[in-house]
Amino acid sequence: MLELISGLHTPNFDTREEKIDYLQTEVFRKDKHARDAVIPLMNGGMSVDITGTRFVEAMAAENLIGVYGASLPGWRDIQEFEKGLSISERKELTRQANKKAIESASSFFRERCNNAIVGANLLRILKDYEGTREDLIKSGQFDILFVGAGLPDDLPERMAQDDCKNMFYVPIVSSATVAKFIRRKKRELGKAGKKYRQPDAIYLELPNEAGGHLGAKNIEQAQDDSLWDPVKICDEIWKVFPNTPIIIAGGIGYKDQIIHAYDIANGASMGTRFLLTQESGMPNNIIEEKYLNKNIPVVVDEMSSTGYASRRLDIPVTERTEASIREAIRNCVSCVCGNKNECKYLLQANKIDPDYPNYCIRRELIKTRNGIATVCFTGRQIEKFRYNKLYRGKNGELYVPTVKETIEFLLSNNSVDSK
Repeated sequence: MLELISGLHTPNFDTREEKIDYLQTEVFRKDKHARDAVIPLMNGGMSVDITGTRFVEAMAAENLIGVYGASLPGWRDIQEFEKGLSISERKELTRQANKKAIESASSFFRERCNNAIVGANLLRILKDYEGTREDLIKSGQFDILFVGAGLPDDLPERMAQDDCKNMFYVPIVSSATVAKFIRRKKRELGKAGKKYRQPDAIYLELPNEAGGHLGAKNIEQAQDDSLWDPVKICDEIWKVFPNTPIIIAGGIGYKDQIIHAYDIANGASMGTRFLLTQESGMPNNIIEEKYLNKNIPVVVDEMSSTGYASRRLDIPVTERTEASIREAIRNCVSCVCGNKNECKYLLQANKIDPDYPNYCIRRELIKTRNGIATVCFTGRQIEKFRYNKLYRGKNGELYVPTVKETIEFLLSNNSVDSK
C-alpha cells in the first residue's frame, strides 16, 4: 500500500528544462518501469473557467499539478460582445476570444507559477477544439494536454510533430476501447507514411462516479457499478499500452481513496473536491446554496446538447418557452458537435417544443459561472461530502475552504470515518 510519500507532490524547478526532464524521466517514462511511475496529484480540468488561472496558481503553490479548463476560455468576451452579431461573426468572435484567453493565461502562468507543472483540459466535441488546441501548443506554457468527450483520433499524428515534443498528451477514457482505437491509428498512419506518437499516459475516468459528461452509452450504463471495475479496466488498458502510466478519476475524495488509486494505477485526479474551493471559478453562493445543500439530490440524465449522459445536481436547468427557444436559436453558434456530430439541443429547439428538456450547454454553463445556478455538474460523492467538517466554519455555518485547506483534509481523512 502506498503511503503519502513526497512523490504525490511535484518538486520545485529552477528552469523549464528541469521540469521537462522530470516529466520525461520520472512521470511519463516509456520503459519497463513505466507502470511503477508515481504521477503527482492533480485536479480534473473544469470549464467554463472553473479551474482557471487563479485555481491553477493555488495548486502550484501546493506543489500539485493544476489543470486549466481550456474549453471555451474566452467566455467573458463572448457573452459581452456577441449580441446583435450574425452567426458567422459570433463564430469568429468565439475563435478570437478563446485565442486571447489562452494568451492571457499563458502570460499569467509564465509570470506567477514559477515553472510549475500546468495541464490543460480540452473537449474534443467542441467546434473550436482544433483552434484552441493549436493555441495551447503554440503558447509553450502548458505541459500536459488532456483531451476527452470524443475520440481524439487526430492527436497521435499532431502530437508527433516537432512543435509538440515538450508537451505531453493524455486521452481521457472510460474503458480500453478508446485506447485500442488510438493504438490502431499507429497502423493507419504508418501505412500512410505519417508520424505517430503514443499517448504519454491514459486518464481513466469512471462514469459511475465522475461528474459532468460521462463516457457511457446511456444513463443506465453510467450508473451500473458492475461495469466499471478500475482494476479490470487498468489491466485491459495495459494490454494495449504495456508501458504507459494510468491516472484514475471519479470517486476520489478522501485519503484512503487516493491511496487505493495509487495502489492500482499511477496517479489520482479529483474534480468535485477542488470545485468546492474558494479559488475555483464556481461562485461561493452556488457552492453554499446548491452543492452543500443536503436537500438537493444528484441526477444522471441526457439533457446536455452534447448527447452524452452527465451527472449533475438535480436543479431546474432553464425555462423553455417559445420566446426563449427562438432567442437561443438566434444566438446559436453550434458550439458542440454532439456525440453523433450534431447539436442535440439545436435539433430539438428548431421544433420550438417547450416540453423538450435538452439545454444549450454553452449558455447554461456561462449562467452558472456568473452566479445563476442552472447546470451544476458534480461527482457522485457530493452527497457524502456535504457532511464533512471541511465545509463548516467555527460556529457551524457553511464554509467554502481554500485549495490548501482542502488538500490538508484530503491527506488526513478517510472515507470510512470522515465527518
